[in-house]
Amino acid sequence: MNRFLFRSRPTRLNSFTLIELLVVIAIIAILAAVILTVGGSAIRTAQRAKAANMATQLQTAAMGYYTEYSVYPVVSATTPVDILYSTQTQWQPITVCLCGGIDPGNPGAGQYSTQTISNNRQIAFITFNAADLDTTVAPAVPKTPFTILGAKGYYQMAIDADYSGIVGDSGTGTQPPNFATLGSTTTAYPITTTKSLAGGVAVWANCDPNTTATSTHPNFWVHTY
Repeated sequence: MNRFLFRSRPTRLNSFTLIELLVVIAIIAILAAVILTVGGSAIRTAQRAKAANMATQLQTAAMGYYTEYSVYPVVSATTPVDILYSTQTQWQPITVCLCGGIDPGNPGAGQYSTQTISNNRQIAFITFNAADLDTTVAPAVPKTPFTILGAKGYYQMAIDADYSGIVGDSGTGTQPPNFATLGSTTTAYPITTTKSLAGGVAVWANCDPNTTATSTHPNFWVHTY
């Protein structure tokens, strides 16, 4: 009987070659870059949506105050003109007022000692989550999710304090930006270009994460009109 001798074939070691390892690393790097880009874009979109929701809440609160008291939440003036709230100092009195006379950053302290805008019935027209407040000042004030913007990270609210039926037709710097007719999907525009707006209250906010921008893409803004 003939016997056949079979030589065993050499088996390949279970390991990657250098080229294979480099290919795998390159693929992982590409996937990580895609995930970071998409994830960052999704976060910014969610932040803008949150800012838009807060802008609507602020407008609703101011209009709720008007419904309750038949006047807007502004300091009484001998010669009324439209009012713009846009800085920490400007936001403090109206925030206390709309929160029922309390500092939203320290609600347990009760009624705030200084209330320059009256809310005699102590009605809370709006409430804030801690994350929505700038608590570096007392009383705290609402801020946008884009805290890197510094002074640009605050909402701007114009109120028809002269009761003309037009927001921005009096006062200094109270005209809301004209988002409806300016800018495009590719071109930035100066935010100083403004319009008068029919209605009692308008709120808008810059949600451009670029801290150095002097003009901005219209899609980075949220507004209630």
